[in-house]
Amino acid sequence: MLHQLRSLITAARLGDTRAAAQLLAKDPQLLHSRQAFHVLTTAVMARHLPMVQLLLDHGADVNASPFYGPKSAHTDLERPLHWAVAVAPLEIIHLLLDRGADVEGCVTWYTPLLLAARAGRPDVVQLLRARGAREHFLVQVALGQLKPVKKALVDNPALANQQDEYGTPPLHIAAELQITPMVKLLLSHHADIALSDKHKETVLHKLAIRLFDETLDHWGPRPPDELHKFSESSQLTVAKLLLQAGADVNARNWRGLTPLHRAVRANRIGYVRFLIEHGADINAADVAGDTPLRRAVTDVHRLEVAQLLINAGANIHARTKKSRSVLSLARNPKMKSLLLTAAATADRPKKQKRTPLRNRQRIEL
Repeated sequence: MLHQLRSLITAARLGDTRAAAQLLAKDPQLLHSRQAFHVLTTAVMARHLPMVQLLLDHGADVNASPFYGPKSAHTDLERPLHWAVAVAPLEIIHLLLDRGADVEGCVTWYTPLLLAARAGRPDVVQLLRARGAREHFLVQVALGQLKPVKKALVDNPALANQQDEYGTPPLHIAAELQITPMVKLLLSHHADIALSDKHKETVLHKLAIRLFDETLDHWGPRPPDELHKFSESSQLTVAKLLLQAGADVNARNWRGLTPLHRAVRANRIGYVRFLIEHGADINAADVAGDTPLRRAVTDVHRLEVAQLLINAGANIHARTKKSRSVLSLARNPKMKSLLLTAAATADRPKKQKRTPLRNRQRIEL
């Protein structure tokens, strides 16, 4: 059954309705396992309306939840609608709701409306409101509604640190979306600067990269954020406010990633420079032994970030826990050339000459 389920997920990703129909004809129970969530969500993420329609017609539970294990923070918290509001076209979201998707996502705080607001999709926000979604406190924060947020904080000060089911507090949301006035408001009402979510992500981690950005990379272009326009100047303004409030520039999440790792991954050059200037450990290694430079060299679009790290003293000889060198992880000739040039000049006696071959040997030592 596991092999068939994987085949069905592949068909859902590719939008191959014929293959999916054949698999379901052979085994209708494929959509009734705990893994059914992944099949329907894959079709949603692939933005393939006919496939979503087919799966629902064959009995896929529109409110199916995932099971990643009893200790996973994700188990039972997500529904297909959560992912749909972030990436899918309105037609798919309408279909899910028409087929009985819980507009609240079966949770109290981590609701589809909150995710639509964080994803910057006003059309989806409007649709969910029309379907009766609650506009709770965290949604108001994500939408930048200062007056109702301020009133709520006066009435109930504990809301300043109210976390959703993933442990995300309002300050993380406001910082992630670079809503500077909201960040100031929350800090003035004693938002806990050190509060982390269930993945041990702090507010400086969230400032580096937005919700779903890493997850959605391989699914193609996502809908544009029409509510929260990214601005490097706004990002740095928020960063200064957070550091003044005592944020830890070297805080680590559950994988050992620091805000600098996150900023490099997101290719936020200004934020990378800011973190370095304010004491970020440039050679911090995560649980796999990856440094920020290792994260930079895998993509040629991060060439400027890689140069910035090298200029700041990043160790080009660092190895991962699997003994892979930084050079071996570089996938582009330009990035490899940058590393080889850095190896040629790092710690070299003034009169010693090095050939390109020797440079390569040295960097991989």
